[in-house]
Amino acid sequence: MKLITRRILFCFCLILFLISSPLVILYAFGFRYDFAQKKLMQTGIIYLTPNIQDNIKILIDDEEELDKINTKGIFKKDFVLYNLMPKTYNIKIDKENYYRWEKNLVVLPGLITYAQPLLLPANPKTNLIFSDTNILLWSISDKFKKIFYLKSDNEKTSANIYDFTKKTFNSTPIETLGDQSKKTSVISQDSRIFFAPDGKKFSIVLPQDAARIILLNSAEKNISPIADFISNDKILDEQWDDSSRYFLYLNEKGELNSYDTISGKTKKIIENILGFSLKGENIYYLNRNNLFFYQSLINNPLEKQQLSYIAMAIAAENQITKKIERANIEKKMEILISAKNTLAVITPEKNLFFIGHSGIPAGIGNNIEAAVFSKDGENLVFNSSFEIFTYAPAGGRENLITRLSQKISNVNWHSDYAHIWFLANQILKNIELDSRPTPNIIDFVNIPIEPANILYADSNNIYYDQDDNDILSLYQIEIQK
Repeated sequence: MKLITRRILFCFCLILFLISSPLVILYAFGFRYDFAQKKLMQTGIIYLTPNIQDNIKILIDDEEELDKINTKGIFKKDFVLYNLMPKTYNIKIDKENYYRWEKNLVVLPGLITYAQPLLLPANPKTNLIFSDTNILLWSISDKFKKIFYLKSDNEKTSANIYDFTKKTFNSTPIETLGDQSKKTSVISQDSRIFFAPDGKKFSIVLPQDAARIILLNSAEKNISPIADFISNDKILDEQWDDSSRYFLYLNEKGELNSYDTISGKTKKIIENILGFSLKGENIYYLNRNNLFFYQSLINNPLEKQQLSYIAMAIAAENQITKKIERANIEKKMEILISAKNTLAVITPEKNLFFIGHSGIPAGIGNNIEAAVFSKDGENLVFNSSFEIFTYAPAGGRENLITRLSQKISNVNWHSDYAHIWFLANQILKNIELDSRPTPNIIDFVNIPIEPANILYADSNNIYYDQDDNDILSLYQIEIQK
């Protein structure tokens, strides 16, 4: 090849390199020519993490553009929609026999737009998993493995356990479990029964003038007594500790007592408290005298740490007299503990307070029926009779999620903590927290008879009870397989 030819080829390649290199670099950084706007623009990405990844169809502005969709992950797939010009896109996700997920998402130059779609079955399967008659009290163990209940037949009361996983059943006459020298308490409407966290121990509280407490243990084939004792004062609240060793109960005098299932001893551990809650070996409680919150250990209650530094105003303004009136402190106060050891408190007057690490109680809601922390403690969901709110402690932000004309109940988090379940007009609904247009709200299941309890066990199942003509029935709704 002649020298002149080589020089011409070199110059041509150099010019080609100088022209193409910027184009390649721009392309690598997501720049594309927008023929509609007739200019070069940087593209963006939509990143989707749906709860179901198989056999779904993703539509971008009603078009299935497979060349713009990549998947990431092996066992759990995420979907990346790339090479998108900056604008608003209508994204739909379809799956056969499932509700469609749809949202308008804004793509900005060089940025990632994230969404967490929830796909729910359009015709969820509902299974009857338990049914019995003449049930007086009942409780479900953690993760919905067992039901423990008291049953009355022919004027005789029995303690019963049914194991849902093993399909086994135990029944013992209650007379053989209790101390016959104790005063027999009537099983009244305010009697309580519930499992300890280990799913083996459980308690029966029979309030009367003298409240009777029966602690029981369930083995593989029998139910045996742990303790049977009398509290001479009305019991306001009772809880098991996380290890299921201690049973703690609060009486109307503000005295917190504990029963140690290993030593068999009952003792008074704290005085003058209005309410308490347990996390691990720690007790969180509100002092009755100064209205400050404290934290102490079950085994060493004298070593206490002050959590609040301004007295919580357990009071309400009378709309007629405009005077602050004290709350009824003889009623139960609900104290919630987050994963970050912050507190939420619902007073007997249904006022909601949040106590963070600053130690200053913040009033965040009135006429509140219930509240639940997210698993990570980053958010709190709470509801009145007709509204649902979330509260982000980190920023002190309160958001109205929805407002309905029907009464709202059974509000709780979906397991992804990006969606919320609730019951309204006997319809179990799901609403997403993503407020971008338009929030997806699904009428999931119509429940013929309004349940007293809906238990959101995990991401796969929801359980609810129905009491019809003295027949207690428990149902399981399959969310996802």
